Amino acid sequence: MGAAGVGLLVTLVIFVAVFVTFLLAPLLALLLGYLGYVVMRPRSSGSSGPAPAAGAAAGPDAAGAGDPPVHGFGAGAR
Repeated sequence: MGAAGVGLLVTLVIFVAVFVTFLLAPLLALLLGYLGYVVMRPRSSGSSGPAPAAGAAAGPDAAGAGDPPVHGFGAGAR
C-alpha cells in the first residue's frame, strides 16, 4: 500500500469519525435534556391530576347552581 493508499485510508477514517459524531451528537443532546427534565421536574405530593383553575366553580352551590360540572373538550364555551 503506497502513500496514496495510506492517505486515502486516513481520509476515510476521519470522514467516518466526523460523520458518526454528527449523527450521535443530537441524540446525546436529547438524552441529556431528557435526563435533566426527569431530575428537575417537580415531584407531586400525592395528587396526580392538575390543580383546578383559579376561577373554577367549586360545586353545585356556586353561581351556576344545578348545572352539571364542566369538563372535557370545549368546557369553557357555553
